[in-house]
Amino acid sequence: MAEDQKSLIARAMDAVEDRMRSGLTQNRHVMAATAKAVELEKREIIEEARAARIDTALSEMADAVIAGERPRFRSDEQAMAFLQDFETRYGAGAMERLRAGDSTDLSRDEPDPSRVTIKGAALRMVAESHAVLRGQTREQDQTQTHDRDSDHGLDL
Repeated sequence: MAEDQKSLIARAMDAVEDRMRSGLTQNRHVMAATAKAVELEKREIIEEARAARIDTALSEMADAVIAGERPRFRSDEQAMAFLQDFETRYGAGAMERLRAGDSTDLSRDEPDPSRVTIKGAALRMVAESHAVLRGQTREQDQTQTHDRDSDHGLDL
């Protein structure tokens, strides 16, 4: 009988160990799923914040154009930050498409077609003031400006 009790106790202990292992495995799976959910939510929050920044900037640009003003960023660094957000939101080449007159990317976030047109025009105006929005470096822009200034001098 003692052997049967030992065997029974050993089986019971094995069962307890199996349950503990199973519980640990389940906990690991739950923790991994929770971490993935938190990361996904974090990305969604970042994307929503990016969309809000872009929409605010575009709305302010459009409102400035409507008011007869010429919109622009305070610095090239702000223009670069906007460009990064813009291309992340709308995809690589979005600014090039917009500069070419295609404002359809903006309709993703703006349901009013006339507002899309105004926002697109406003952003094209802003791009005229910031080389980075035209796909140029500051040095390229300064060289082109110098060349233009040289070409418009007096012909003696």
